[in-house]
Amino acid sequence: MAGRKRVTGKGLIQNWDEADAALRRLAEIERQRQGKENAMNGWINEVKEKYQQEVSPLLEETKQLEGELRRFCEERRADFEGAQSLKLHFGTVSFRRGRGITLHNTESTLAAIRKLYGPKATQFIRVKEELNREALEGMTDEELQTVGCSRKTKETFGYEIDWE
Repeated sequence: MAGRKRVTGKGLIQNWDEADAALRRLAEIERQRQGKENAMNGWINEVKEKYQQEVSPLLEETKQLEGELRRFCEERRADFEGAQSLKLHFGTVSFRRGRGITLHNTESTLAAIRKLYGPKATQFIRVKEELNREALEGMTDEELQTVGCSRKTKETFGYEIDWE
């Protein structure tokens, strides 16, 4: 378990020995938590495996029946009499038409739209704008204030357990 942890204190530790004891206790707690988490993950994996074994035949049967139902309906499309769907006792079968745009090469499409429509191309092009915080870091405090920002410095406490 590497990495620092940020904490807020409640004033219970009074000296460095107590601080070291707190780090020791944190390590013990973390090991216990990890042990319980590993056991939980083992149980979860067993349940998932059992579920997969029980459900796999059902999924295969579902896939087969859906394919057969589709094939049957496609062969008897005339029975729909121009309608998109047909109501049966246990449900409805249907054919829906969907429309979509397939982009083969986004860059060439963007270039073509810009060339064809010029300034009106913006109706076909979406642009996301957001502030570049890294660039703002390079501004002076006065410049930041001018654009409605301010620099904020904060110090956070953390700890790191020596696992060896």
